[in-house]
Amino acid sequence: MSKTVETWMAIPDTHIPFHNVPALRATEKLMADLQPDGIVYIGDMGDYKVIKDVWEGNKAYSERHYTSIIEDHMAVEEMLERQVAICGSKVKRIFLEGNHEERIRRFICQVPMADRSNLLLEEYFQFHKRGIQFYPLNIPAQLGKLYLLHGVYHGKYHSNQHVVNYHRNIMYGHTHDRQIYTEITPIDVEDVHTGQSIGCLCDKNPDYMKNRPNRWVHGFSVIYVHKNGSFNDHFVKITRGKFMFGGKVYG
Repeated sequence: MSKTVETWMAIPDTHIPFHNVPALRATEKLMADLQPDGIVYIGDMGDYKVIKDVWEGNKAYSERHYTSIIEDHMAVEEMLERQVAICGSKVKRIFLEGNHEERIRRFICQVPMADRSNLLLEEYFQFHKRGIQFYPLNIPAQLGKLYLLHGVYHGKYHSNQHVVNYHRNIMYGHTHDRQIYTEITPIDVEDVHTGQSIGCLCDKNPDYMKNRPNRWVHGFSVIYVHKNGSFNDHFVKITRGKFMFGGKVYG
């Protein structure tokens, strides 16, 4: 008999190896308590900074860059395996390609000498064998009436842009901030669409930001999906590696 309500956790933008360790550790402690039915990885799980360095001309391509990409793959894989151990082998998993992962696809086309073997996410992670649903960049995954994708827009009003252009309930990462916009039509006031970004789990002051101010926040979302497709979502903001959920402090 199928469950009436499924519990999911949406994990945004870890940018491994530049993830925020306290924030991710606290998130995984809730994961252990909550035992969700599924996990959605919103994209940019790995950073793959070395590709940006090559594109910007900071470094000429070498075998070291191939090794660096594989090392980032291995670090992301370690997180995936650690979390499936936390939740059990039956946990459902969805992996959305982010723009940082998509870098690899363009990199191997633009740098002919790059060893193509085992670089693409699909080749390295073998998603099908791991039971993970994989969605290429900008292809949304669906949980009931909620659609999740890495994120397309990043301007000042990005949540508005996502709702207006998709005409659906949209949850995404990409911008590393928390923003929400709701659209309701007067023709049917029950037809409510909300777009929301859910922060990040990466460090909020990476080297390339050069200490400039930003709107980044640490967080993730817990999503309850009902059998009829309706859903309830709870954004969890992490402050200095700590948050409260269900009356308990994590971190």
